[in-house]
Amino acid sequence: MMKNLKKNYTLYIGILLMGILVINACKKNNESLAPMQMFMPGGFNVISHTSDVLVSWDPSLYTSCTDTSVIYTVQISKDSTFQSEPLFEFTTDTTGFRLTDEKIEVRQKYFARVRANNLGDRPSSQWVVSHGFQIQGIQIMLTRKTKVQSTKVQLHWIPQSDISQLVLVADSIHGFDTTRINITSSEVSSGIIEVDNLSPNTIFHVELYTDQKSVGYANFKTKPAINGHIVDLSSITGRPEILSDTLSNIPAGSVVLLKRGANYAFNSGYSFEKSVTIMSKPGFTERAHIDMDGSSLNVEEDLTLDSIVFKDLTISGEYGSSYLLNVSRTCEVAKIEFNNCKLNNMRGVFRIKSSNVIQVNNINYFNCVIDSINGYGVMNINNSAAQVNNIRLRNTTISNAQIIIAGEANVDSVLFGHCTFYNAPARSGKFTVDFGHDNKAAYVGFTSCLFGKTEGTKGARIGDGAQLYVSNSYKTNDYESTSKDITGLILFDQPSNKVFKDPKNRDFTIIDSNFPAVGDPRWLP
Repeated sequence: MMKNLKKNYTLYIGILLMGILVINACKKNNESLAPMQMFMPGGFNVISHTSDVLVSWDPSLYTSCTDTSVIYTVQISKDSTFQSEPLFEFTTDTTGFRLTDEKIEVRQKYFARVRANNLGDRPSSQWVVSHGFQIQGIQIMLTRKTKVQSTKVQLHWIPQSDISQLVLVADSIHGFDTTRINITSSEVSSGIIEVDNLSPNTIFHVELYTDQKSVGYANFKTKPAINGHIVDLSSITGRPEILSDTLSNIPAGSVVLLKRGANYAFNSGYSFEKSVTIMSKPGFTERAHIDMDGSSLNVEEDLTLDSIVFKDLTISGEYGSSYLLNVSRTCEVAKIEFNNCKLNNMRGVFRIKSSNVIQVNNINYFNCVIDSINGYGVMNINNSAAQVNNIRLRNTTISNAQIIIAGEANVDSVLFGHCTFYNAPARSGKFTVDFGHDNKAAYVGFTSCLFGKTEGTKGARIGDGAQLYVSNSYKTNDYESTSKDITGLILFDQPSNKVFKDPKNRDFTIIDSNFPAVGDPRWLP
């Protein structure tokens, strides 16, 4: 009895399993009869021009780009997620489309998503989203000529008669504030406009229009507001000595504003007693001019100062006798800076002399043009007891300087970035950087610099164990180095007069279209 029950139970289980297999087989067969979904289009390719953009994609699998039986739906949006309604939608039987500046904004990033529509009983494919694309747009703005102050900007463009409007968008903490400015007839003909009452330290985007069409753009950031106690001397005229007469009577940390285009003089020199910034009043006309007239500036004995800054000035003197700074007394200064200055016709720009302990943490030459400097050079540490930590030169041009940097004391670093040199050093046998036989500049770096013509000069004598770093820096074929080469400079096999516009007359604009974008940025085409 028991044996029969077990036998029947086994038979029942077998029949049940066979039924399940049959059901599954039928289900799979039914699924295989369901219509296959259309394959998604493949990868995107974008070609952008000044007034249009071409977007294409690989055709849906098992079709070709000429297979007109496949229809694609295209949606365009500024949003890559397509969460909101697309800007517009269309269908096409080709694997691409063209959008012009009459349909979409130039320099605005857009996204497309595409799907292959249903074909017969085959449902539409899934969406495929492109990477961002945009129309390049026409560019007539001369962005390298843009001049920026804390509350104003001067913009330049290639003049044309149909310019109508300028749109500025400020990226502020309150959002994006838009200002529209109608261009006057005089501004149209000159291709120059000055815009005032801007917020300091703010990023702006500019679009230039003819009617509704953008023909140029620029981005800039206004400078920070002038902070500190302001001493405005710009209203006082006809008194060149007013600057030297005023400096002793102002609070520490003052900012002294000079009249643009006016002349000032240090006929008998001056010794700084406090931190100060001396600068031209913000504007776009000629800088204020300081004439050293055979004199020089010093620092009072046993002082500790935060900074001495010369900004947006032209400073010149007597080639055989003038220094800007000729520091000889025991003192400590955290920063001495020359910013956006023209420095020319002096025996030396900055000299540290005597045997007193003189400490300067940072010496900066930023955005300067330095020319015709005699035997004490751009920077001369003529004092073995001096302590200088860092010397930095950035976006600066040095020409016709007998010596650039020389030192009789150790320094931590000497860094050149985007600097242009021509006939500098201007004396045969002199070094670009020279710390003699007994001293050391621990780290010397040249980044994106350009060395033009020299005759019989030498490279860098920086001391045993010092590190020399050279990156993306070039020399013309009339640059000479007889020893201690600045290794790593790349030869551009043309002479200076084929690279620069007019080097003998101090115009170092790059005229060779094949030349890389190195050196002082003010000379880039």
